[in-house]
Amino acid sequence: MSKFVGELVCSLDAENIYAIFKPELESEFNNRAGFDIIKKDNKVYFKIFAEDVTALKAVMNSILRVLKIYEDTKEMLENELNPRNDLSNRTDSPKSPRTKTSN
Repeated sequence: MSKFVGELVCSLDAENIYAIFKPELESEFNNRAGFDIIKKDNKVYFKIFAEDVTALKAVMNSILRVLKIYEDTKEMLENELNPRNDLSNRTDSPKSPRTKTSN
């Protein structure tokens, strides 16, 4: 039995998040820590277990890092499809182009 247990619930794209982490369950994380995942009600539940607090923190940080990468990638793709925030297409620049005048 593990000395430390942590839980994390993610409601962001449960189907995709579950698919990303599912292969990790089949590989051995290490002998000090690991995790289980369950997909239920459009949420993914992570149960992290560890022999020491350092190992618990390492597994939680690994999960959070992958979630952050997923979130950033999703945002980038959404911005690519909807370029409303693209400043390079702006025509209402506060500076008007300089015109050359002759004296």
